[in-house]
Formats: sequence, C-alpha cells, structure tokens
Amino acid sequence: MSNVAETLQQGLAHHQAGRLVQAEQLYRQVLAANPQHAGALHLLGLVALQAGRSDLAVEYISRAILLDGGQAAFHANLGEALRARGQLEDARRSYVQALRLHPHLAEAHNNLGTILQALGNVDEAIAHYQQAVAAKPQYADAHNNLGNAYQQQGKQDAATECYRRAIEVEPRYPKAHYNLGVALASRGALEEAAQLFEQAIALVPQYADAHYGLALTLQKRNQRERAVAEYQEALRLRPKWPEALSSLGTLYQAEGRLDEAARQYEQALAVQDNYAEAHYNLGTLFKEQGRIDEAIARYRRAIECKASFPEPHYNLGTLLQQQGHLEEAAAAYEEAVRLRPSYSLAHNNLGNVYRDLDRTDEAIACYERALAIEPESSEAHLNLGSALQRQGHLERTLECYRQAMESNPDCAEAYNNLGTALQELGRSDEALECYARSIELSPEVAEPHFNRALVQLSRGRFDEGWEGFAWRLQCKHYPKRSFDKPLWDGGKLEGTLLVHAEQGFGDTMQFVRYLDEVKRRAGGRVLLEVQPPLVPLLQCSGYDEAFASREDLPALDAHVPLLQLPALFHTTFENLPGEVPYLEADPELVEKWQAEFANRQGVQVGIAWQGNPKYSFDRRRSISLAEFAPLAEVPGVHLLSLQKGQGSEQVEALAGRLGVEDLAARLDVDAGAFMDTAAVMQHLDLVVTSDTATAHLAGALGVPVWVALSTAPDWRWFLDRTDSPWYPSMRLFRQPSPGDWGSVFAAIAEELGNR
Repeated sequence: MSNVAETLQQGLAHHQAGRLVQAEQLYRQVLAANPQHAGALHLLGLVALQAGRSDLAVEYISRAILLDGGQAAFHANLGEALRARGQLEDARRSYVQALRLHPHLAEAHNNLGTILQALGNVDEAIAHYQQAVAAKPQYADAHNNLGNAYQQQGKQDAATECYRRAIEVEPRYPKAHYNLGVALASRGALEEAAQLFEQAIALVPQYADAHYGLALTLQKRNQRERAVAEYQEALRLRPKWPEALSSLGTLYQAEGRLDEAARQYEQALAVQDNYAEAHYNLGTLFKEQGRIDEAIARYRRAIECKASFPEPHYNLGTLLQQQGHLEEAAAAYEEAVRLRPSYSLAHNNLGNVYRDLDRTDEAIACYERALAIEPESSEAHLNLGSALQRQGHLERTLECYRQAMESNPDCAEAYNNLGTALQELGRSDEALECYARSIELSPEVAEPHFNRALVQLSRGRFDEGWEGFAWRLQCKHYPKRSFDKPLWDGGKLEGTLLVHAEQGFGDTMQFVRYLDEVKRRAGGRVLLEVQPPLVPLLQCSGYDEAFASREDLPALDAHVPLLQLPALFHTTFENLPGEVPYLEADPELVEKWQAEFANRQGVQVGIAWQGNPKYSFDRRRSISLAEFAPLAEVPGVHLLSLQKGQGSEQVEALAGRLGVEDLAARLDVDAGAFMDTAAVMQHLDLVVTSDTATAHLAGALGVPVWVALSTAPDWRWFLDRTDSPWYPSMRLFRQPSPGDWGSVFAAIAEELGNR
C-alpha cells in the first residue's frame, strides 16, 4: 500500500512540474495495482483535461465520483471538463454539487460564475464571484472575472476597481492589465490604457489582444505610425483576425490611403464574410469616394449581418436622405434610435427628415430628444428653432437660436437664423446686426448676404440691396442652373440672349415687365424661358418670345436670371417701371365671362388666400378663408373664390357660415393657368388676396386689388406703405402685430363699406 502512495506522490510531483506524460504513467501504475483508486482516476482525468482530451477527462473523473462521490474537488474538476466540451448546463450542475459539499470552495464559485455568465445569468455569476473573493481574497482570477461581469452590466467604476484589485493581488497578471486597459480606454483615459496594454505585452510579448488594444488606443491618440506597427504585430500573431484587419483599414482610411484601407476591409471579409463592421467600414469608404450606390449596398449588407448594429442604419439614412428617399431614410433613422436610444445625431437627422416630410410636430419631438441627450448641440438647437419658426412660435425660436450661439459662439448659421426670426418679428435693426455678424464669421456663405439684402431692399436701400440680392443664386436651397455662356452685363449683344424665370409664378409676373427694356438694351434676339403653365398668359399678353422651360435649350450667346434685371438696371423708386397693364386677358375669354357678370348686382369681390405651401415662409403670407368673414358681412358685397388647388377645400368646409361663390372648378381648366382668372378679374370690382400670384396678376392687369400682408412681408412690398410702386391699382393692408389678421380684415371691411 505504501508503494501505491509513493507512486501517486511521484506522479503528483511530475504533474505539478508540468511533466504530464510521466505523471500519467505513474497514475496508471497506481490503477494497475488498485483499479478502484478514485484519487488516481481523478488525477488521470486532470492530465487528460490538460492535454486537451476533455472526453477522456469526463470519463475518468466520472468514474472517480462513482467510487468516491463525497470529494468536492472531483465534482469541480468534472465541471471544468464538461465546460471544455461545451456542456454548460451539465458543468453548472457539477459545480453546484461541489459547493454543496464544500460551500467555501473559491475555485468552484469562480468557475460556476463563468458558466452562469456564459449562460446569460450575470447577476448570479456576480454573486458567485463575490463569494469566491470572500473565501479567498487573494484570488486574482476571481477579481478579474468579477470585473468582466460588472463591465458587461455597464458598471465601469466597479469593473475598474476589480481589475485594479486583481493587479494588486497579482502584479504579473497580464489578463487583468489588459482588461483594465480596455475599461479605461472606453472611458477616454487613453494614456493610462496604453500603459496597461504595454505592461500586459511586457509580461506576455505574444499577447495578440494586448497588441490590438494598444493599437486602437494609439489610433485614438493620433499616434498612427505606432498604431500601424501594433496592428501589424497583432496580425503577425493572429493573421486571420477580421477585427484587426478592419481596424487597420480605418486607420489607413483616416490617412487618406483609401486603396490600402479597402484591401484591409476586403481581407477581413475574406476571413469572415458576415463581419458587419467590415461591410460598414467599406460603406463609409465608398461614401467618401462618392460611390453612393455601392455604399448603400454595403450598409444594407452590414445590417443583414448584424441587424442590431445602429451605425449602418444611421449612415444608410444619411445617404437615402441625400438621394431624396425620405420615407426610407426615416425608417433607417427610426431603427437606429430604436437600437440606440441615446443616438443624438440620429434623433437630429430623423427630425430633419420629418421636417422635409412636413411632419413638423414629430420633427420638434426628435430635436428635443436629441437635446435631452446632448444639451450643448448647437445643430439640434438650430434645427429646433427652425421647426418652431415654421410653426410661428417666434419667442421660443429666438431662445433656441441664442442657445445655439451659447453652445457655439462662432456659429455663423445661428446668427443668420436669429436674424430671420427677428426680421419676422419686425425687429429689422437687430436682424441687420445679426446678418453682419454672420457674414463676419463666414463671409463666403450666401444666406446672410441674401437675407441682409432683403432687409435693405424692403427699406428702399437699393444700391446695397441689389448687390446683396445676387447672393440668392448661391444659397443652398436655390435651384442651381449652369450655362456654358456668360451672364449678360446689360449692354449690347450680338446674338441671342436667354432671360430665364426663377422662383414662383408671382415673381415671373412681376418682373416680366423688364423685358421691353431688355430688348431695347440688348438689341439682338431675346428669348424668355418661363414656367410652362405661364406660357399661354404671357403669349396672350404679347410676350411672343416666351417658351416653356426645358432641358434642350436653343443656341444662345448670353443669359440672365429674370430677377437679376432690377439690379442690372439699377432700379430705384424714381425709375421703377410701374406702368400697367403689362399683362392682358384673352379677349375671347373676357367676352365669355361677360355674359355671366352682366346682370350681377352689388360689389363683386374676388378673393384668394392660399399660396404655394412648399414655400418656406408660406405660413407668413397664406391666410385661413375664415379670416375673410368680415367682408361677407358688408352690405352689397358678393365674394367669389378665385382660389385654385390647396386651400380651395376651405370653401366647402365653411359653407353655411361664409357666403362665397366658388368659381375654382370652372377656372383655367381648358385655356391654361390664370387665363380664365385674368378674364374674370376684368369683370370684378375688386380683388382681395393674400400675397400670392393672384395679387401680381391683378396688379399687372391694372385691376383694383387689395393685399393682406403680415408684419414682416416680402421685401417687394417695402415698409409702412399702403400703396405699391410696382402696381398703381394696388393697396396694402398690414398686420399691426404678428398673427393679427383680424385687424387687417376689419380694416379691409371698413374700407369696402365706404366704397
């Protein structure tokens, strides 16, 4: 018996020294002498486990337990063997049994914790790690594992403390140095993180994860040359490592080495085709190169590989938004914020898409969520202010723009936007100061130059105003056109000059008055390109050179935008061409409508209230039909609706409360846009309208027209005037304060009653 014990001790000595072959031989000698020796079977199982033969380990240790089931270590080591085979639930039961036999067995608590953590039971795992370190305070591995569990729960302070305790207990513990480095790097403590990775590498030079962690940290610190070296060392140690291949690609991409970056991403995907991050990174590279369709395809592939990855959803949204696919973009952003509720940029961009879809309330909610996450975001403050301004909440708008300026004192856009809100409130002196500051900060940006010009023109400061008005052509939202011919300078021209319309129908109607002067000065052939619906009206008015806008333009020698003509001719109050009429109604249509109006009694008043809702400041000019009610109460007045398109539905909605004869369904159906409307106006006593194309048509025809204006109307109506130098037959009625249409229509009704 003493020989068996001695042989066992000799085997154990070899085992502890790492001489597994010799240990196994001696354990088998013991079993040959005593096949029922549970201790030898158990130790033989441990040798098999260390040799990578977990199947044999389970067999030997299970036989040992059958012979002596009261040994906690046997159950604990069977758990290790079962875990090595991936039988986690069986392993868990073995550890539980070990702890029944020995409740304070630190190793069993620690190993059971790893099993529970792998099974997703993190809270239970933490409890066992805590019992492990309570039973064995110097147990570095348990401190490290407890840190990993806390890290998984997002409890970074607790995790960091555990890793530090592990290092304190075992200073030469590379895994704890590495894990503490990862934790600190995630919190932005990059210098200390780099030192920890370096310490882990000093302990284990072949530690690939530590080289990779150091590379990531160095890249974040812009130490790119050293980072490349660490990535390369990590890849030397582990050549087919998709994460390291892809991360090295991001570094090359940041340096503008796009071809090398692409090769890294492609190598990563060659190793792991479903590696979402590499598809995503390749998408960002394609986006940078302007290969938008390929970028979209890569983002979609990244989402297929990893649907829970918020970044490709966000970036897909940006490209779909850029392409004008707003509903798809909204869906992409919505998924990004669902996956990461704290994704401030995605909330902000989703708000922008909702804004462009005219879902302003939802846009405001998005901006407010973005600001709840990132209160100092000047962009979100700007966007929220813009959305509130669109809804007319001007005081809150001012607050948002000022908060944007506090977050970013050099934000030129904030000063410009604040200027627009102040201008809308009638505080034009303050607006001019804001535009001046915006221009000082970003002289090359067009919008503040243009907005300042609008204030200057509204004040009759024409020299400054016309010069700044040209900046509109460079504004972001202005439709861009390119010509291979020069801009006309206002002088004689041998050849063909193209005058091309811009902006809305009303703008074309107002400024076509300059065409005769253009022909006189240019001397050659003049063509007038206009919106297709206006061609019949203009040709009927004698503008035979008018033709519908199209891509295949005739040969030309110079061009000029229609609204550039007032500046080109140095228009002032003294020389403004205000003679009317310069538009004419079709005589046949005038005669057609004559029969209908011949026997009407009372004052015939045509009305219109709604402009194009796509115009960014339509809220300031369009009016609810209900505001016209005081006019219907004037004795002898008969109201006729000239409203076409959006807004015309209000006539039916107010039927019975507001007496309006609806002509809309009979106007401009066959003859073309504004043709019947112009003919009907010849038989009206008055037109009352908001600031729409209807006002310009009536004014250009010389028909009496009264226009209802907001406190901050378009520049062309100037300030404080009740007349218009553009249209002698026009009177202007202005709001005394923002939103007060009641006073405007009370004044119009009073004047109408005095006619």
